[in-house]
Amino acid sequence: LDLLLKSKNKREQYVLIDLICYGVPSRYLWEKYLKEGSERYGYGFHPDIRFRDKSGFYRFFHLRNCCMESCYECKFRIASSADIRIGDYWGPGYRKDKEGVSMVIALTEAGDAILHKLKTENRVVPEEKECSDYWTVQYPYNPIKPVFYEELIEDLKSDTKSLDDLASLYCSGFELYEKLYNLYNRVRSVIRNR
Repeated sequence: LDLLLKSKNKREQYVLIDLICYGVPSRYLWEKYLKEGSERYGYGFHPDIRFRDKSGFYRFFHLRNCCMESCYECKFRIASSADIRIGDYWGPGYRKDKEGVSMVIALTEAGDAILHKLKTENRVVPEEKECSDYWTVQYPYNPIKPVFYEELIEDLKSDTKSLDDLASLYCSGFELYEKLYNLYNRVRSVIRNR
């Protein structure tokens, strides 16, 4: 869109906005989730969806081990032609916030001018943060494709294992590692502060 607008000499007339993207789960995970949920809870294939539900479906999303294949090679996660990038802010400082907080990043001078104007008109109440929050909280880099990716996709396509079984098989070890790593860091911090 940026290149098209530039070729028509109309780029300055538009504000381009893109989204902070953590990754998109594979459609096979989504289809299995719908099928099993429909069978288990009887809600059919068009249920009311809560995308941040912390059940088994979220476990795959959080670990990024079952993204769409294109997510592992996304060219737009870092590079952008947009003026502004927006998305959910879900860093540690906002864990208890139940209403949600948005992150907004000006990527161009035009984007910065728009955010400044919104602030002066009291249409937004920005809280400036270090750019490091973006890098450490939003993970704006491509995840590493797991070595078991093809096997996981085949298991998702198959009816032989449930989503719970697959979460135990493909998520539990990583979740245990994450818990142990966090515990290690807390103990290390206590020892350092003595």
